[in-house]
Amino acid sequence: MSKRPGYLLVIPWDLDAPGGVSQMVASLHRELGALGWQPTVLVSTWAAQSPAVDEAGPIPVLRWRIRSPWYEGKVLKGLAAFCLTLPAFGRRWRQLAERHDWQVVNVHYPGLAALTWIALKRLKLWHGVLLISVHGREVRDPLPPRGPVAQRLMRYLLENADGVVACSAELAGDVLRLAPGAGGHLRVIANGISSEALQAEFEDRLRLFFGQPVALGP
Repeated sequence: MSKRPGYLLVIPWDLDAPGGVSQMVASLHRELGALGWQPTVLVSTWAAQSPAVDEAGPIPVLRWRIRSPWYEGKVLKGLAAFCLTLPAFGRRWRQLAERHDWQVVNVHYPGLAALTWIALKRLKLWHGVLLISVHGREVRDPLPPRGPVAQRLMRYLLENADGVVACSAELAGDVLRLAPGAGGHLRVIANGISSEALQAEFEDRLRLFFGQPVALGP
């Protein structure tokens, strides 16, 4: 039996954080597994200088510091740190990417740290597909305060990714206003729900209310 291809889902906070983005990534993890992929969730956190697996939650996550080349008020220091740490990061990344066969990296609610994967592709340290999934404010307000450098860097990220996914036509319009060159690889995919998971959750709630199993299906 051949090894399943790897798919890396990147999110800037824990999966138990409230909000639709967390739920969407958790659902994608489940559905990708059902489709034959081997999904991994990477939580980008400054605390994890080296990659570390956390199996405490229902979905194991990989915690790792993904450094941004841009920090407001620390422009030269941030860029220097990004460039100086990239070779070591790239070597460790290549080891993990080959081990897990990460063919796709899908960054959700991206900050400028997602430029890391553009750099890895330029340096030939990874040859996979970079997908950027935008959900709202990260496109409408790339960095607070929204300055011209942050806008240019976000534009570069969106235009040089292999694909950009927006969850609504309105949001896709925001992407195009910020990054017109992304139009050729921009797609609108509305957030969906699993009817089976929704029914199971509703039946569980009815069971708690009535004190006995209640089936809604045929």
